[in-house]
Amino acid sequence: MGTDHNGGKGKATATGKRAAVGSFLALIGAHFIVDSVGQSWVIFKKLENLDVARAGLIFMISVMGAQLLQPFFGLWADRGRRRELVLVGVAVVPVALLLGIFGRDTALMNSATGYGVMFAVILLSKLGSSLFHPAAGSAASEGDPSRRHARLGLFVASGMAGMALGQWIFSAVYHITDKHPEWLYIPIYSFVFFALFAFRPPARRIAGAVTPRALAKELHAVAGRLFPLWMLQVLSGASIVCLHFLLPELAEERGCSPVWVNGGAVFVQIAGTAIMTTPMGHLADRFGHGRVGTACLVGGAALYFVVVLGGNLPLWWFAVCLFVYGGIHGSVGPILIAHAQHIVSDHRSMTTGVMMGWAWAASAPATWLAGSLVAHGGLSHAHAMAWMGIPGVLAAVMAFVVSRR
Repeated sequence: MGTDHNGGKGKATATGKRAAVGSFLALIGAHFIVDSVGQSWVIFKKLENLDVARAGLIFMISVMGAQLLQPFFGLWADRGRRRELVLVGVAVVPVALLLGIFGRDTALMNSATGYGVMFAVILLSKLGSSLFHPAAGSAASEGDPSRRHARLGLFVASGMAGMALGQWIFSAVYHITDKHPEWLYIPIYSFVFFALFAFRPPARRIAGAVTPRALAKELHAVAGRLFPLWMLQVLSGASIVCLHFLLPELAEERGCSPVWVNGGAVFVQIAGTAIMTTPMGHLADRFGHGRVGTACLVGGAALYFVVVLGGNLPLWWFAVCLFVYGGIHGSVGPILIAHAQHIVSDHRSMTTGVMMGWAWAASAPATWLAGSLVAHGGLSHAHAMAWMGIPGVLAAVMAFVVSRR
């Protein structure tokens, strides 16, 4: 009987491990979809030559409106709703693929009504992303504490892979199907159906109602510990989001081929992040977030100006700089988020919402500012983007001071 008992226990353990692996695979696959589809607006505005100031304004308001809710969704996730938020989020984000309707109707797209409806579509898609990320980020960091950075790094890497391929996927399907990106709904919702059964995060529940008052109380308790990390995320994020938003236009301004303009440049930048995030996570686990994070911010700030102002660089050197910039500067976010989750371990989803949602919301105006400098200030894309490199320099200086303290 003892042997049967041990054998049954072993089978249960193996089944549990397989379920955990399947759940994590569903999570990182969902992250790939969310961040891949999230590229739709960035490349759509380039494919249809929309006004970059208006496109930046839509992006800014959509991101700010949706991401400001992330801590509330995070608190909801900490109350035991992580699974529901992840599944609903990944199901809502693909509404952005309806942009093909506007591409097929040029008159509607260029009208005030068209811009209004496009804004509503992007806002809804960003809201789905806001639902997804706090719950998914906290679920990704569950498990062995010694591997928290690495697990979160792999989770972020899957999203970065989606971002890297998202513009290529959208532009290729957009052209092949004569502006019908809705065909992507077939593989996307097939995976969502799989995730519906496979994604089973560990049950974690904190007692209490989900109310604005409860959120304010929780935020007040952790604000002092999170603020320096949050500011680093905001300042470094401003440079990253600006580069990412206008990189197709920068590539075209440099005379790159359509392959580079319609996703190649973004692919190289984010491929660097996807490949280097997990190794950087291991380095942070071993040598400390302060040292590794500061080194990434300093190197990233310098490379940013090389990328945007190095117009005379050979294409291969431009690609190398983009790749390394994406790798070292793009690793800052996971390092900061993992450390924030460590110091506020009882409210990981809410903390993820603050470090991702509120930080990206505060960084989003960089897209509108850079677009306005191009559309109304007469600057080239490169010089407008250079102004948005200043926050990255401030982040590097602040990180050096904070890490020494």
